[in-house]
Amino acid sequence: MNLLENVKEKLLKTIELSEILDIFKETLMSEKKISGFFTALYEENKTHMNIAQIHLPKNLKKFHTLYQNMTLPLIETQKTLERLEKEKVLHILEKEKQQYTETLRKLIEAWNIQEAYIVPLKKEGTIFGFHFIFSNAAEFPPTLFQFFEELTKTCENSIFNALKYYYLKIKEHNLNEADEKNKKLVAIMTKINQLHSPEEIYKIILEEISLLFSFDISSLYLEKNKNLIPVSFWLDKEFAYLHHEIETFFKTDGKYQLSLNESGVVVCFIQNTRFYINDFQNLSGVPILEKDKKTMDILKTLRTSVLIPIREENKTIGVLSLATLSQPLELAPKDLQLFESLSSLISIAIRNAEIYSLVQKQKEQILKRTAELAIINSIAHEMNKSPDFDQTLNKIIQYLLETYNFEGSVFTWVNQEENSYTVESFFGNEDFKNASKEISGKVYNLDLKNGGILAWCILNNQDVFSKNFQEYSKEFNFLTLNDPFNQQLLKTYQPKSILYMPISIENEVIGIFTLVTIKKALELSQEDIEGIRRLINQLSSVLRNSKLYSEVEKTKNELIEKNRIIFLDIKMARKIQKALLSSELKEDYPISLFAYYKPQSEIGGDIYDITSLSKNKLRLFLADATGHGIQAALITILIKSEYEKIKNFDLPPDEILKILNNSFAYQYSQLTIFFSCILLDIDFQNGKIEYSSAGHPAQFLIKSENILEIKSKGKLIGLAENAKYTLKTTPFVPSDKLLLFSDGLFEEFNEQGEELLEEGLLKLVKKIQNAPIHELGNYLVSSLEQYIGKGAPQDDITLIGIEYQ
Repeated sequence: MNLLENVKEKLLKTIELSEILDIFKETLMSEKKISGFFTALYEENKTHMNIAQIHLPKNLKKFHTLYQNMTLPLIETQKTLERLEKEKVLHILEKEKQQYTETLRKLIEAWNIQEAYIVPLKKEGTIFGFHFIFSNAAEFPPTLFQFFEELTKTCENSIFNALKYYYLKIKEHNLNEADEKNKKLVAIMTKINQLHSPEEIYKIILEEISLLFSFDISSLYLEKNKNLIPVSFWLDKEFAYLHHEIETFFKTDGKYQLSLNESGVVVCFIQNTRFYINDFQNLSGVPILEKDKKTMDILKTLRTSVLIPIREENKTIGVLSLATLSQPLELAPKDLQLFESLSSLISIAIRNAEIYSLVQKQKEQILKRTAELAIINSIAHEMNKSPDFDQTLNKIIQYLLETYNFEGSVFTWVNQEENSYTVESFFGNEDFKNASKEISGKVYNLDLKNGGILAWCILNNQDVFSKNFQEYSKEFNFLTLNDPFNQQLLKTYQPKSILYMPISIENEVIGIFTLVTIKKALELSQEDIEGIRRLINQLSSVLRNSKLYSEVEKTKNELIEKNRIIFLDIKMARKIQKALLSSELKEDYPISLFAYYKPQSEIGGDIYDITSLSKNKLRLFLADATGHGIQAALITILIKSEYEKIKNFDLPPDEILKILNNSFAYQYSQLTIFFSCILLDIDFQNGKIEYSSAGHPAQFLIKSENILEIKSKGKLIGLAENAKYTLKTTPFVPSDKLLLFSDGLFEEFNEQGEELLEEGLLKLVKKIQNAPIHELGNYLVSSLEQYIGKGAPQDDITLIGIEYQ
């Protein structure tokens, strides 16, 4: 059995990614002329690549920990993948290193690479990773590269399947086996999201995460004015003696400039890349940046270090630094993945601290309003006046708490269609409300196994009261305390007495009140319970209606706000688009100019530009993007941007259109952008017009009694790469008039549904063709408006008129 057959047999025995990569590594490194290699694989969301397997020669072993599981810089990775798509295999030589990227050059120098190959890993033509092999000695013999390629092909499919299996395991773990760290992280983020000030958020982030993962020191850096600033740090009490020195360092030397030579913290920020070094003691002799040396001198016994970029919508806004000082810390891949997930959550918490503070104040105001009424008659009276759900609910609870001496209440809304109930609202003192946050928004199944006594009350539409909640399972032997809701209730409140009271309409339960006491047991008579039941039954319809009203009002207000924002955006877009339409002339030309533009709606897809090339030459450009409204308007911005780059080139119109076409065909092919246009150069010195068209309708040149068509062959811009466009020339002498327009000028309908068409437009022009250009232009516009009548225009309308004086 040859070597590759043996590899195939081993691959069939496992689906684990680490084992398959070990098989590849063991087989590859059996070739002595290979000094080392690494394998990089896409993360599941394909935003980054991680080094999944690496082997370095003995003299580089100290770097192994540094590179294992490292996230590769996104920009560098994209450049490599783009070259692999074109060249299939990248051949790297030390003598040609100056033509490579900066990262690759540094790698060649650091690892003393003489020759290397990068081979892509593909599945159905799509790259999902690559192998990088290198030699520190002579060049690879051809047979060795052939062996490498064959081994890659042999293992490629197994690596892909194992990678998919690996991600499936992660998903399954995340969905079904949320471990203690996940729960604690959720609790941390819940706590963070409830804080008011950024300083409190920084403190909780550092302290809670450090304690959760057993770090000894942590610090948080945020980007401000193109510098990384330390905003907070945390230190374990065992190392409290370092506090003053660290605080002094942060004040004097802690600010970092955004330069790769500044610090590892800055490298993490700029490259948007996570770093994990298991033990600095194994990196003796590795070059350290100057500011990092100062940090290590202060900490003295730095062991493990983790740097995590804090991201906000794919933009890095800061860095979280975590370290141990007493002993190295082994972090599992799932821990590093938790850090990645935590990154965006932290950024949201930081950026929205003021919003959270505002929301908290609003909640407090709502709770204060619940104390306004204390008697049942006023509750019913006020609820008939105001259907607001929160206000209605608050008044009911306030009455129950004050009248029957309950200390807190949990309101739960029932969803019969989904067979579940959701914990929604809480009432009581501050301690009670703070404790309630742990179960806020939780959803429970509406069955006895998972919903417990609360589910039993809902399913049977029956209230239950227990003077001693800890003993209520003895009173109600048909249920126990093992259900999730009551387990959480015990943990959160440790209540003394409890009353479950369903809210029903025509025997259908829509919600339930859980009323509790915490400090002491409560005596409730049967008459008291019946009075509570009677009150809730009387108000159940009002509760339901006010709930529906609040949801409708919320939706309505959201729609109003969205419409307001859209209106302002469109209004601004109209101003921007109007600014893009250029008709101001730098030179004094012997012409009279008429310009008219009317979009179908607030904004449209037509754009024109009039440019002075010289004192004797004028360039006119008119484009009509496909579609209407916002989409077409956005396209005109792209058209304007690309045309601005080339409009002053000393080239004939057909060459300008070729350049413009290739810009859209190459750069914007995925956006499917097409548009027609015409480009004309008026040469006053030589009395001629040179023009070229890209799928644009014929324009009109009026010469005394004759009307000539200005047209040439050419495909729509962006339709095909390297499209050809025809250059044409026609005389242009004094008294000649030129009419340029978009198809919206003739693709309009009257009230009888009849389209004007080009023939109709030509008839209108002939009626007044000898009139001055402004009179002719205004006549065409007013005639078109009369033709359309009360109907709305079908397209954007642009008309440019030029008369040679």
